[in-house]
Amino acid sequence: MPRPEAEALRLATAHARQSFDLTAGPLFRSHVLRIADDVHLLAGDASHRFDGWSLGILASELSALYTAYAAGHAPSLPSPGCSTPTTRSGTSGACLRRAGLAAGLLDPALAGAPTLLELPTDRPRPAQLSGRGACHDIAIAPEATCALGKLCAQEGTTLAMAIQAIFAMLLARYSGSRIC
Repeated sequence: MPRPEAEALRLATAHARQSFDLTAGPLFRSHVLRIADDVHLLAGDASHRFDGWSLGILASELSALYTAYAAGHAPSLPSPGCSTPTTRSGTSGACLRRAGLAAGLLDPALAGAPTLLELPTDRPRPAQLSGRGACHDIAIAPEATCALGKLCAQEGTTLAMAIQAIFAMLLARYSGSRIC
């Protein structure tokens, strides 16, 4: 008979290998696995379309809720303005844009868009592009993130959309192109 931990790992792996229906959802699934009479494991897996920001919030809030429950205290979560700057209108707007892009409805809007953004480089661009890049981590002060989250909630958008707009402005500035 397999050890309970090995069996839990096998079950969690089997659940994680199941494909997601991206048209119907959900984009996140969870399963509670019983390892022993008094030991359980919460296993979750997310689609590649489930954003990391939301996953981080979910993990943080689940941890806070469980810790409070285990200690016999009432849970205390941060206000939605700081922790989850998403709104229904912002989220559904993103879904509508994604659906429009998939259906080809945005093709006229993208006509003439450059396929390669000319950014200044520290060395000549190779004739054959490899697609390899680098990753640079940056830290943003929690106060700035919270303030931007509140602005997003006020404007009916998501933090991801605001960051994408800021990144587009930065790329436009470096490349000398127009963003609208």
